[in-house]
Amino acid sequence: MSCRPAGVLPAAALAARPDPRAAARRSDRLHGRVAVPALALAGGRWRGRARGLRGGHRSAGHAAGHPRRGRSRGRSAVAAVPAGVSPAPGALLRRLAALALAGLLLGCAQAGRPPVAERSPVFDARPDSYVVVAGDTLYSIAWRFGLDHQRLARANGIRPPFTIYPGQRLRLREAAPVRRPPGATRPAAPAAGQAEQGSWRKPTDAPVARPFGNGNKGIDYRLGTDHRVRAAAAGEVVYAGSGLGGYRHLVIVKHGPAYLSAYSFDLGMAVAEGQRIKAGALLADKVVGGRRPGTLHFEIRRDGDPVDPRLLIGPDS
Repeated sequence: MSCRPAGVLPAAALAARPDPRAAARRSDRLHGRVAVPALALAGGRWRGRARGLRGGHRSAGHAAGHPRRGRSRGRSAVAAVPAGVSPAPGALLRRLAALALAGLLLGCAQAGRPPVAERSPVFDARPDSYVVVAGDTLYSIAWRFGLDHQRLARANGIRPPFTIYPGQRLRLREAAPVRRPPGATRPAAPAAGQAEQGSWRKPTDAPVARPFGNGNKGIDYRLGTDHRVRAAAAGEVVYAGSGLGGYRHLVIVKHGPAYLSAYSFDLGMAVAEGQRIKAGALLADKVVGGRRPGTLHFEIRRDGDPVDPRLLIGPDS
C-alpha cells in the first residue's frame, strides 16, 4: 500500500461517493454503498455515541465503554441504526472520510516502521548524591551503594583519613564504576596472603547456610550459641555501627588499599571504629537481648566489587 500526502484521500474512498441527500438504509455496509474501505475502521475505535444520530442512541455492539466482540465473515459490519433514526448524510460522510484518512496514515506509519532492538542501559538505582548523617563513614557509604571507597573519595575531593561531616553532600554518580563491555572479565583476585599483615581465614566455625552466588554477594553462616565471629584478616575497623539490610550490627574492616571485609550479625559488638586488629580478632561474641544468634553475613570486596570469599579463605569455607 502506498502512502499519500496528508489531506489526499485514497481513490477507493472517492470513486463511489453517494448522493449527499440520500439516507442510509439498514442493509448498507461501509465497504458497499457508502464506499469507505474496511481499513478506515482498523486504526480507530467506534465511540458509540455518534454525533450524527438523533435521540442519543448508542450504536449496537458498544455498551459501558466496551465494544461487543463478534465474528467477522469477510466484511466489516456497521453498527445497527435503530428504526426511525436517519443519520445526517453530510456530517456522516465527513466523519467517515476522516476515519478513512486516519486509517490510511496509521497503516503507512506501521508499514514503514523498522524493527527496534532494546539497547537502553541497565537501570541504575543509585542516587546521584547522598547527604551524610551522624554515624556515617566514607567506607559505610561506599559499601551501602556498592562503590569503591577510593573512587568515592576522589570524586568528592576527600583525602585520607577520609573524614566526612553530617550534612555534607557526596556525589555518587561520579564515583560509579565504569561499565565493562559484555563478556569482559576483570583480572583474577590475588592469591591469599596479600592482605595487610597476614593471610585470610574463615570468620567463624559455623556451617554455611547460603554460599556465594545466585544473588548472594557473600557467604551466610548459621550461627549457634557457641559460635564466635572473628576477623578474616588483619586490618583496621573503618565502620562499626548499625547494620545494613536488616542486620543489627555491621563491622567493616579495611585490609590494605584494595580489600574490605564486612560482617553483619545480630550479636553484640566486640570492637570499636578506628581499632587496628589482627587476623582472628574477636568481632562479636554475645547474644543481644535474648535474641537468637541468627546468621552471619560475610562479604569481601575488592575495589568495591564483591569477591567470592572462598578464593581467599579456602574452598571448604
